[in-house]
Amino acid sequence: MTRNNNTAARLNAALNAKHLKQVDVARKTGISKGTIAHYFAGDYAPKYDKLEKIAAALGVSPDWLMGKDVPPENTALPRLIREQNESRLLAAYYAADDKTKKIVLQLLDLEGMQL
Repeated sequence: MTRNNNTAARLNAALNAKHLKQVDVARKTGISKGTIAHYFAGDYAPKYDKLEKIAAALGVSPDWLMGKDVPPENTALPRLIREQNESRLLAAYYAADDKTKKIVLQLLDLEGMQL
């Protein structure tokens, strides 16, 4: 299976799993419906910048769409959320009274983190 066909197969699998249509992906990404149709048909593979937009619209990893042996889930978003939460906890810790600092330390411990 060529890269185009592999990418097209994964694009279609993700599309079906999310119960979306190609037009939904076009709308979410700003990529024309015609271009999206070519990607999904395997006529040609999207460049990486377009693949990132499509992956975000479908909630999957761009590397998975390219056919790499990685999980389909996009793991970048959970990492970003975790980093934002860590920053908020740190800010709360330094602004808090002693009782709240104790709670923050307990939360960090539950998450396997420390200051």
